[in-house]
Amino acid sequence: MCGSNKKLFRRIRDVIGRSMVSRDPFIRIAATATLADLAKFDLLRDVEEIIGWVQSRLQDEEPAVAHFALVALKYLVVNEELEFDLVIRVLEKRLGVDLCDTPTIMKLDSLILEGLLMLLGTGRLEEID
Repeated sequence: MCGSNKKLFRRIRDVIGRSMVSRDPFIRIAATATLADLAKFDLLRDVEEIIGWVQSRLQDEEPAVAHFALVALKYLVVNEELEFDLVIRVLEKRLGVDLCDTPTIMKLDSLILEGLLMLLGTGRLEEID
């Protein structure tokens, strides 16, 4: 429905936007998971409208919110909406870690670590003929 109905998408976007800043962590989890699903099915019309929400949720105090933000980034990379190397630079800045520093990464919450590993698994080498 989002793909064919601009008015509905605007309503969904507005509700998600309000939900992303809710004080209730369960609402933030649901909103971020919804964004991840929309990204997975390539139903986001304008990534520039939502990328700020995703980036801000990377530093959420609730690990499940950060996990779904990482999952959303994964699908935005898979669907070629975002460049993988740019996402990596943003992650290092937002998470405050060097992604080459394994001991530091291993100290992250397990949900954040899982989301990060899902995202990093989408990096691929160019195929050689």
